[in-house]
Amino acid sequence: IDELISALNKICDASVIITGINSKEDKITTAICEKGQTRYIENDKQRAVYSGTGDVFASTFMSAIMLGNSLFDSARIAADFVGECIELTKKFSSSRHYGINFELNTRSLLEKLGI
Repeated sequence: IDELISALNKICDASVIITGINSKEDKITTAICEKGQTRYIENDKQRAVYSGTGDVFASTFMSAIMLGNSLFDSARIAADFVGECIELTKKFSSSRHYGINFELNTRSLLEKLGI
C-alpha cells in the first residue's frame, strides 16, 4: 500500500485515500496519506458485500469535510459509518439485491457529524 501511495504521489501532489484494504483476516483498512504522512484506520470486517458502500463512504466523507472535519477524521467517520451500515443491513435484510441500507443508520451519522 505504501508503494502504491508513493507512486500516486509522484503523479499528483494530492492527498490519497485508499479504502477496502484487506490487511488482516478480521480487519478492513483505510489508508490516508496527507502531506506525505500515511495513517491507517482499521475496522472490523463484516463478512458481507453490498453494492453502494463506496458511494456511501464518499458522500459521508465529503459531508464531514464540508462540515470542517480533518481529512483523517472525515475518513474515520465514513469508514465507521459504512461498517455500521453493513452490520445493520446484514441484521435486517435477507437480500443483497438492494445494496447497503444506510437509511437505518442516518441518525447515528448526523450525531457523528454534529448535526
